[in-house]
Amino acid sequence: MQRLFLLAVFIFSAGGSSYGNHNYDSLFQVIDSQPTWEAKLPLYDTLDLWIYPEKLDLYQQCLSRAIQNTKAEQQYDFAAKYAIRLAQTYYSEVFIPDSAFAILSRALSWDDRLSPSSKGSLFIQRGHAYSYINEYDSSLREYNNAAHVYETLNDSTQREFGEAYLYMAARHMQKGDFIKSGELLENARAIFAHNYDTASLIKTINETAILYGMNGFAEKAIEQRKRITQLSNTDTEIGLILVNYINYATEARKLNNDSLGIRLLKKAISLGGPKPDLRYSAYSKLTVAYTKINRCDSANHYFQRMQAERDKFKESKWLDELYLWAQVYSLYCQNRYDETIALSKQLIDQCRTQNKYEEVMEMENLTYKCYLAKGDFENAHTHLQSSIHIKDSILSASKSNALVYMETLYEKEHRERQISDQENEIKVLATANLFKTRLSWAIGIGLLLFFAGIYFYRSSRFAIQAKKMEALYSRQLIVAHEDERKRISQDLHDSVGQSLILIKNKVALNQDENTTNMVSKALEEVRSISKALHPAVLENLGLTAAIQKLVSDADEYSDIFFSEEIDTIDGLFDEAKELQIYRIIQECLNNVLKHSMTDSASIVVKNEPKRISIQVKDYGVGFDLTEDSRVVTSLGMKTLKERTQLLGGKLMIESIKGKGTSVTLHISKRTENA
Repeated sequence: MQRLFLLAVFIFSAGGSSYGNHNYDSLFQVIDSQPTWEAKLPLYDTLDLWIYPEKLDLYQQCLSRAIQNTKAEQQYDFAAKYAIRLAQTYYSEVFIPDSAFAILSRALSWDDRLSPSSKGSLFIQRGHAYSYINEYDSSLREYNNAAHVYETLNDSTQREFGEAYLYMAARHMQKGDFIKSGELLENARAIFAHNYDTASLIKTINETAILYGMNGFAEKAIEQRKRITQLSNTDTEIGLILVNYINYATEARKLNNDSLGIRLLKKAISLGGPKPDLRYSAYSKLTVAYTKINRCDSANHYFQRMQAERDKFKESKWLDELYLWAQVYSLYCQNRYDETIALSKQLIDQCRTQNKYEEVMEMENLTYKCYLAKGDFENAHTHLQSSIHIKDSILSASKSNALVYMETLYEKEHRERQISDQENEIKVLATANLFKTRLSWAIGIGLLLFFAGIYFYRSSRFAIQAKKMEALYSRQLIVAHEDERKRISQDLHDSVGQSLILIKNKVALNQDENTTNMVSKALEEVRSISKALHPAVLENLGLTAAIQKLVSDADEYSDIFFSEEIDTIDGLFDEAKELQIYRIIQECLNNVLKHSMTDSASIVVKNEPKRISIQVKDYGVGFDLTEDSRVVTSLGMKTLKERTQLLGGKLMIESIKGKGTSVTLHISKRTENA
């Protein structure tokens, strides 16, 4: 305590003067005068308390000196700690990332003299430095290196272990690998919960909320935001609270709750004194939010506050991007459309390189509004179409991501239940074995065999049940897939198709023949896609006519001669089963067209007394079922088998190399009543 008092007296006595080399040397005279390393260490650790951040230059000099002195004492872990502090000032305070990389790389070169914990911390900091300059692949590599170091330790009490997983999850999320991100977040959460680390747990929940939001689960994202609010207390770092408010506002805006989003951003600003970069971010988002609800005075007010602080942050790439984002909306508010268009196009190019497609869509929409206000309808239409196309792509990707994500969660929960059941079973057996051993060896062996029999019986039951569940899931997935195709087909026909017809008629009135032809072509493509997604001929003309149409189309649009012998089978099955029969025949014909290399093929549909028999046969190259296992296990073949199971039928495939392939399907009529 006396040593700290002497250092404090020195610092405050120099407070009114400039911290030159004399005072710098005097500061270290106080530290160097201590007799032992243990006496010097507390003084090194209090440097940031006395001179940071007010005297940043002096702080950096002191840290450099601390690194030299600790290395001289062979205390490389402490030297690494001060190297991390020094690097942080370069990449986050003065925005000179090259200096940060040099410091961290030099520290990592000490290698064998560092503990694994220090080495992992250095990798994490180098990952942070790459993140600050938007080199996300490089940052992921560094976080991976850190995780590998901690995994070799296998010590869940290491806070940095969880941080490595957390930062890796964020990078995988940016790359669109949501499943991997979710797994890493769960690993991080378990470590932080084990160590009762509330602050890090809040960071993990924040990333989980972002993951939900990116997959279209806005309500679940907001649930996570509320959970963060509940966990936050007076000891919670203010930066975590501000980040939560800002991200909470983003999720609220996705649910069209602009008023809640604005309230949250204002709350972030009111708390943002110690975190000027986060306050600056809130200014940008408020400028955008107020512009979107046509409150341009408020939007310009917050943009002016950004302008007043820009010099502090223009060296930071992500903060400068926020400034440009606010600027483009401020220009739009002022009706400066040409400048808005120029800047929005710059942002579109920038966001495309970063794969930020939601932001690209937003800028395309803003550009459309500018051209519309200028009366340039041709360019307005171009950017509107681009915005709609991106929106459709995002929606489609979001649905796919959501489906894959939920499927993975289901599989994970199922696997965990199996593991839990097996662990419980093992515990029961272990307890029983101990009790039986105490009674006698004879009784013990008998009971052991008895419980072992139960165990294997239950295991076989679990395996059978799992197989049944997998088959049920596959069938449900096929049905859901067909329902979705039908819905999309109907939407294309009713919405996009009708819109194209209206556009075609309007263009025709203007006697623009080229555009009319283009719209007609687009209309035909939409109809073709709609038809491919769901066969309207099946509903309109029946199964028999639909099969005949399939064969007719295959014969017309290929060089293969198709012969057909098709009995009437209308009304024998319900609509769902008719669709599965249609899809099986469609897949078989597609395989003939793609792979058979034949000149002729045949399809036979027989309405027999007790069953329906369908055979699709070609006389092409064929394949060897015993040699080419990829054909048997291919996705198309698997789908054929699953559809056959849905029908309760039997599928037989016969093929000989050089002689062709025959696919035969038998469907019992009684399955309709099953």
